[in-house]
Amino acid sequence: MITIESAWYPDEKFFLTQLGGIIDLETLRRWKALLRQTLQKIGPNERFKFISDLCGYQPASQDVHREMREVVPIVLASYGFRSVLLDIYEGIEVKLGNIRGINCYAAAHVHHDREKMDEFDERFGLPAERFFSDLDTAREWARMVG
Repeated sequence: MITIESAWYPDEKFFLTQLGGIIDLETLRRWKALLRQTLQKIGPNERFKFISDLCGYQPASQDVHREMREVVPIVLASYGFRSVLLDIYEGIEVKLGNIRGINCYAAAHVHHDREKMDEFDERFGLPAERFFSDLDTAREWARMVG
């Protein structure tokens, strides 16, 4: 089963995007379009927290994997947040932006591989950016940040 969702929660000031299943390039590009479309719902000059839930995500090819690695860091950079993912994945160059004055100030990354997420959180986790293997735990963290 493929999951492609993005939602803006204005009362809690967090944005959630989800992608799961065996993902080909067409599906990845549909998700990217939905992600960008949903980000337009955030009002000018707002601050927000970002949660990326990739539980169950499996790239159908290396091309999908390469393109996917860049999506979240580039989106976050567009809203002024320099993700630690830029240090993990080589070859991604971005400039920090400020689309409509909107600022992302925290990010949570969720993936089904608990060992990987525990290692990433231990090695790369920051007060404003964390790695989780459970969406509910990531949401709880996002509610407490800022």
